Amino acid sequence: MLELLQQESEFRLGDPWRLTDRSVTVVVPIIRVGDSGRRGYVLVEEVKDKVKISDTGDINRVKVKGIDEAFLMRSGVVIQGIKTQSRSVESSRVILPGSEVEVKVRCVHASHPIKMGAEMKFSDVGVAPLEVQSVLLSSAAGSVGQYAVWESVRSCRDHASSAIHQGVPTSSVAEDDLINSMREVREFRKDVEDAISKMPVDVKGQVGMVVLGTSGVKGLEMFDHPMSWKAASETVARNYSEVLVAEGESSLFELNRDAVGTSVKRFLDQIKNVEEKVVDDSGRARTIVFENENLVGERTFLDDKEIHLVITKKKKETCASSKDD
Repeated sequence: MLELLQQESEFRLGDPWRLTDRSVTVVVPIIRVGDSGRRGYVLVEEVKDKVKISDTGDINRVKVKGIDEAFLMRSGVVIQGIKTQSRSVESSRVILPGSEVEVKVRCVHASHPIKMGAEMKFSDVGVAPLEVQSVLLSSAAGSVGQYAVWESVRSCRDHASSAIHQGVPTSSVAEDDLINSMREVREFRKDVEDAISKMPVDVKGQVGMVVLGTSGVKGLEMFDHPMSWKAASETVARNYSEVLVAEGESSLFELNRDAVGTSVKRFLDQIKNVEEKVVDDSGRARTIVFENENLVGERTFLDDKEIHLVITKKKKETCASSKDD
């Protein structure tokens, strides 16, 4: 899909957008050109109430039962424990119809105990914040491990707490509790909710978006089909909510479409120098994680067709973190 986007043959960049004249973040929709054809899968957001998940007793794995159609669980999807520890999906995976598989996850609530066999469910918060998702992908690539994920959860909590608690009573949410930290942001950060409601996520033919900041592209996520994007667009938008409301003075963001396009293509050129690792291969479905010193991302395939792509800047904390189990 990256090559097709660079060539502007089946995918193209839409009009750049920012929240206000002082915003230092620009959002660019990715548009599918022509007929998208039929999807051979759905997203977990579309069928989450039908999917059964249980705790294996292993901190790094949960058991997922397939349903009557293939569905995609994206990296960062948060799984809430019911009387057990909550986790987040490490790398994206297609769950084939009727299958029962163990999915690689990382803990996002360190102080909560594990109960083998306990029921779990997809959390209402959707996908982990970008900072955590980036570390999850680095974990899948093998460059960091669980401790780095815990550090990213605490870091997100610190950032959220400092932004929320100006005039708000001190929170009782634990620093290692990702789900309740994210819920608190939704409750108190009305500026974030307002920004998300205005983002260009429903452009005709849209299949993804690119987000740029003062230092260049922060991340990109796209699908092969507009229906997939429609199902995921809110959670993707929330991934960038903090940078979306950031303001400052910068001459970089005169909304010049050619300049923005050049910045995006420069970012995509960096993907040519990455190390790839196959992290899931079930015959019909396959996920490849890739990274270099600056970027980390993944591609997911179903029946030899690329259906999902995500790329983000690697967090500095990730680069410095030691590898662990």
